Amino acid sequence: MTGAILTAIVFPLIGAAVQRLTGPGPRFLLGLGASGFVLYVAMVLHIPPLPLAIGLVAAAVITLVVRRSTGDPALRDRVPRASVAATVVTAAPIGLLLFASAVLPLRDYDGRAFWVLKAKAIANEKAVDGPFFRGESGHSPKNEYPLLVPVVAAAVMMATGDSDDLQIRWIYVLALGSFAFHARRWTGPWPPALIAWLPQFAIAPEGGALSAYNDIIMAAFVACALFELI
Repeated sequence: MTGAILTAIVFPLIGAAVQRLTGPGPRFLLGLGASGFVLYVAMVLHIPPLPLAIGLVAAAVITLVVRRSTGDPALRDRVPRASVAATVVTAAPIGLLLFASAVLPLRDYDGRAFWVLKAKAIANEKAVDGPFFRGESGHSPKNEYPLLVPVVAAAVMMATGDSDDLQIRWIYVLALGSFAFHARRWTGPWPPALIAWLPQFAIAPEGGALSAYNDIIMAAFVACALFELI
């Protein structure tokens, strides 16, 4: 549960700091993306990731303390008033998925064979180009897959000192919830309320929020980029 608590606190904290610098955005996804990018670059440059992660959190706290919120007031005014019913409908499946992620073991093939395996290798070797990825300490399947989310998952594993996949399961559920709540800025409260109820997101054993696929996170990033472009 330590990893779940860190996931629910640290990434939104970093995302809130990014919001202070860039304006409105999905807080958890901003924190996830910023953390993954900084840690990935650090590992490419062979900078120790754990002290950098601590520094990143400290920088986020300082930013929140000293920097006022940014953003166009007109844009903030465009945020629709969400009804209580729509908020409950949006949050209910996210809450159930968080509970399931905290107690159920990981079952999907890609999550166990590719994504979490890469995260464990990064956490163990403290590098994204270590022996595992060079094929020197074992077989590295799908070596061309992007590593932003495995890097973030590895950071959680390093912070908790535990490479059990239960430590990182909330990342995928909270990414889905972050996108669902952020989408209300453009569509109103009810269309996004149905996002987390879609079977492909909620209960699909391969690619859903209870798996360790990166599909939902990638889809959320792309959708948010589309909103910004519009």
